[in-house]
Amino acid sequence: MQRVTQFCSTLLLLLALVGCGDDDADDSGSSDSGSDETAGDGDGDGDGDGDGDGDGDGDGDGDGDGDAACPPTVGPDNADLDAAFESLLATNHHAGMAACTIKGGEVTWCRGYGMGNIEVGLEVTAQTPFMLASISKLFTATALMQLWEAEAFALDDAVEDAVDFPASHPSFATPFSYRMLLAHASSIVDSGQLNNWYQYGNMDPSISLYDAVSGYLDPDGAYYGANNFSNAEPGTSYSYSNVGYAFVGLLAQILGGQDFADLTHATIFEPLDMAHTAWRLADFDLDTLAMPYRYENDTYTPLDHYTFADYPNGALRSSACDVARFLASQAAGGAPVLESETLALMQTPTYPSLDGTQGLGWYEENIGPGMWLGHSGGEQGVFTDAFYRTSDGVGFVLLTNSNGDDDYAIFDVEDQLIAWGESL
Repeated sequence: MQRVTQFCSTLLLLLALVGCGDDDADDSGSSDSGSDETAGDGDGDGDGDGDGDGDGDGDGDGDGDGDAACPPTVGPDNADLDAAFESLLATNHHAGMAACTIKGGEVTWCRGYGMGNIEVGLEVTAQTPFMLASISKLFTATALMQLWEAEAFALDDAVEDAVDFPASHPSFATPFSYRMLLAHASSIVDSGQLNNWYQYGNMDPSISLYDAVSGYLDPDGAYYGANNFSNAEPGTSYSYSNVGYAFVGLLAQILGGQDFADLTHATIFEPLDMAHTAWRLADFDLDTLAMPYRYENDTYTPLDHYTFADYPNGALRSSACDVARFLASQAAGGAPVLESETLALMQTPTYPSLDGTQGLGWYEENIGPGMWLGHSGGEQGVFTDAFYRTSDGVGFVLLTNSNGDDDYAIFDVEDQLIAWGESL
């Protein structure tokens, strides 16, 4: 697998800023052999769907809607792939890992490997929530573009018109637009001020999203500085920006009239039955989360569950199966969270002369034959990938709770994962 990922540049930035951590099928129903049913599906409930819940939808949850929360495993066994993942854990030093494949708009396979939390004995399954790091940006971009579909703004509008604080480049009159923010072309860049926003100790941020973003952009703000902006005029240069995506999340919160975490739960997570997904640590039992680890001196050291005030750029926690559900929905055209025309716009290079791979949130990655779209992520104790191929909808999700020694060892196993996904 040949690729030059945004993950690498993001991780280098994190190291520079933070200075710690490592380097950014079948449904779920049962199939018992009850002999007293009349439908002949083998589940004993008489509804003919094979899931045992009696509602006829095939999902096993009894609500008749055809959907259900993700199960711990999905799809057929593959001993060779299991062995490849177990070897990767041992030799590349990952505490735990979860992976899924998608095809034809469906999640076709998911498995978990290793430990999500060594200290409490939590084994990884497809349901285990991991920090997603920058994969989170796909959800943040989706939330804002849902509001664009509702005509809350135009992409080339000045974002300063939507906020009650100054938000402009100190050296140029050109305003920041929604399009610029979504495509990392605003000239807002990440400075050392981001260090102030990390929250450690298994708790949610004490600094609000509004206070972080406004304090970064307002000349009178607590986090304002000359290094918060590049020397380029807005819209003329590509510069990957985590703060820019925090601003995207804040704009969605303001225009949507609802707390950003609650907004995305209602408009994305609930419609896709993403039952193991949330932004806030307070929304989880912490003992069920994948703990980020640093591997050193033959030991996995827990980093504790951390987050940051600019959370829309990378602090979403979700299971591999939930992320795969989102990815599958997008590979199938965007429903139920986006219209297909909106998704196509998001996945088209926005400023091709600046960066020929970057759309609105989504970007193209050099994974293999065909066009692969998605996002990667890297944080302290976190490595994540979520991509699909546009020609056939084959895709994969891979989440880890430790960075590992060699990215290319991960890519090699992802190649095997893709081949398995193609066969399903």
